[in-house]
Amino acid sequence: ILDVQIDGSPGSEVAITKVALSPSQNNVAVVTDSGLLWIGTFTRKLSHYQLDSEVVFVSWCGEDAVFIYLTSGLANLVHISGVVEVMYGISPIAITQECDGVRVLSRGFHDLIHKVAEPVQEIFKIGSMTPGSILLMASQAFNNKSHKADEYVRMIEARLDQAVSQCIAAAGFLFQPSHQKQLMRAAKFGNSFLQGFATDTFYQQCQTLKLLNAARHYKIGMPLTASQLNNLSRPVLIDRLIARRLFPLALAISQYLKLNSAEGKNRVLGHWACYKVETSTADE
Repeated sequence: ILDVQIDGSPGSEVAITKVALSPSQNNVAVVTDSGLLWIGTFTRKLSHYQLDSEVVFVSWCGEDAVFIYLTSGLANLVHISGVVEVMYGISPIAITQECDGVRVLSRGFHDLIHKVAEPVQEIFKIGSMTPGSILLMASQAFNNKSHKADEYVRMIEARLDQAVSQCIAAAGFLFQPSHQKQLMRAAKFGNSFLQGFATDTFYQQCQTLKLLNAARHYKIGMPLTASQLNNLSRPVLIDRLIARRLFPLALAISQYLKLNSAEGKNRVLGHWACYKVETSTADE
């Protein structure tokens, strides 16, 4: 039973029209028939916002904001802090709440709205002097055969482990392979000055990025984030590929991850064989 106290005049009755739970199910967003968006936990209010149009879709965007699409054609991103961002040019046919954002499906477009991850902010924000940002500059200077690479490395010599960790973590949140390679090269460059630090983490991130980029390919059409892949798990990713009849990729991933035959290669080949039999004609 949902028992929340929504602001209203004494004795007034408010009808709830839409409810959305955050991915952790700790926060709730409620839309009333008066156009009030109430955001809070099950014990207290965090924020509220008066809407000027009827709500079509409501969904949490991570744990810090609520995505609202109105009949007026505008989309609002209402933060629990009370800040409201107005978004134009979005005409969703459907929206799907994810663990780290909201997926918006419209005519010809597939958008993912989510918060910029902390490691990415630390490295790429304007004027950043974090260890990861300086290591990235050092790597770029080294590739350009500039003497400044040595100066940058000396600046973060005592924090190289932190710099490498930031670059590895940030690479997992980016979609463009060129940006991923840029950060992973920087992490490898920084790791060369350390004694085997983050070797396993570096390898695991390379493996994760290879899986994500394969699933994100336009011919596959599964634009997952690293957080979504972790929640989904790799065996379930293979199940999704099998369900979509993408057997060659499912088989390649099973072999790449070195899964045992029962869970990997044999299972994929079994489903593939069944599909071939079901779709074969009498002439074949």
